[in-house]
Amino acid sequence: MESIHLGRRVKKVFDRAGHTIEEAARRVEISTSNLYKKIGSEDLDTEFLRRVSRAYGVSLSSFFSDNQYGNVRQEGIVNAVGEKIIQSYQKDNKGGTTTNTSNELEVLSERLKGCEAEKEGLKRQIELLEKMVKMYETATTIATK
Repeated sequence: MESIHLGRRVKKVFDRAGHTIEEAARRVEISTSNLYKKIGSEDLDTEFLRRVSRAYGVSLSSFFSDNQYGNVRQEGIVNAVGEKIIQSYQKDNKGGTTTNTSNELEVLSERLKGCEAEKEGLKRQIELLEKMVKMYETATTIATK
């Protein structure tokens, strides 16, 4: 089985967000020198991964999956969608009626696409976990004989 380098996966999260190590360290509440050590490490503690997960809106399990970036939590997308809808209402809401429903539909359509992508990523994770369970069951059966 291929080894997972968790430090590199965490670094990719920072890179994707366009953050320097210094900015990432502030967001994750860790010193810059410790963050450099962590991203150079293949194995990381779950508490650190949880902090990165919360700070960057990625699921904890995404660090361990083959498709780690397909499992971004929807919070960031939902917040962005909410902001777009609010801006739409602020610009177009005159006298209590909204005139920009097509923009809302476009935003909600993008949100739906994000949910569908997350669903597919979760399906792949379930399949992987089922394979792991079967491998474990096979190994324990062989070991007990």
